[in-house]
Amino acid sequence: MIFRAKIVGLASWAGLLAVLGGCAGSGSAAFSGGYRNLEISLGPATNRVLEERVYTILERYAYAIYRYEVTPSHVDIRTSWKSREPFADEMAEGSVTAETRIFIRGGPLRGTSYGLMTTRPISFIAENRVILVSDTIGVRLPNSADFIEYIQEITNILKMEFVNTQ
Repeated sequence: MIFRAKIVGLASWAGLLAVLGGCAGSGSAAFSGGYRNLEISLGPATNRVLEERVYTILERYAYAIYRYEVTPSHVDIRTSWKSREPFADEMAEGSVTAETRIFIRGGPLRGTSYGLMTTRPISFIAENRVILVSDTIGVRLPNSADFIEYIQEITNILKMEFVNTQ
């Protein structure tokens, strides 16, 4: 009897974890699941790469940097909200306009195994909000597949720049 109760209890926990695991997915399906910022690791970068490449690439996508702080202990680069046309899958959900902003964050500098240069881990965070036909203020919806693809395009370029200029 006790053994059967433990099995039923474990099955209940497994079912709950399966449901919660489904909610914690990547958000790649259009507007499924809850809202979350899209965070992608860019890998290690030197200060020189940050100074030479990040601004140029974000500018290429028409993002205006309003905060640029690079110190030995951290990196905090932020863009202003950029208005854009909604992607097709966002329009299908009723979006009439959209805005995106980007954060680039990094930890403290650390030496490489050869001591030739110091790098730091860098993360790219994208925040998205849309204005629906029925609203007048921006709302935060789950990241759509088209939005994720757009952000991956930008982060792939940044990753290539980080690797090619180390």
